[in-house]
Amino acid sequence: MTLNLEITGEILKTIQSESIDQTFAIAKELVEAHLEPGDLILISGEMGAGKTTFVQGIASAMKIKQTINSPTFTKLHIYTGDWTLNHLDLYNISNLGELESFGIYDYIETDMGVSVVEWWQKFPTIFENLPHWHITISGKNTQRIIKIEARETICLKTSQS
Repeated sequence: MTLNLEITGEILKTIQSESIDQTFAIAKELVEAHLEPGDLILISGEMGAGKTTFVQGIASAMKIKQTINSPTFTKLHIYTGDWTLNHLDLYNISNLGELESFGIYDYIETDMGVSVVEWWQKFPTIFENLPHWHITISGKNTQRIIKIEARETICLKTSQS
């Protein structure tokens, strides 16, 4: 399966995944073909949609050996491999002050690795002007619809490499 993303700044690809393995492979291919250190990924989906599975695929492509778990209760997991992966979950953060005191900017504005943020839509003003990839996962059981979208600034940076 090849993503064949075109540089548009809009939804670049909508993919139907029929299994956990396919979701994992889609994430791996995104890293291998398009991501660079410093990229920010905002991932959306209901509880159980497959967000953590997608992050596991990202981590695998980055040669991270640690077990990837959802950071819902810890807010942040930092993993190291070829790059650093900052995996943030804002679900249990109740207000902007708490988010800022947590040090959100240190993790989302870094050139040292890739940052993935779940439940980012609770604080859209933090992210709206930052270049980012947006992954939306929906569906039930093993079937998922995965939409990959990029802000134009990310696309331009990626196309120049």
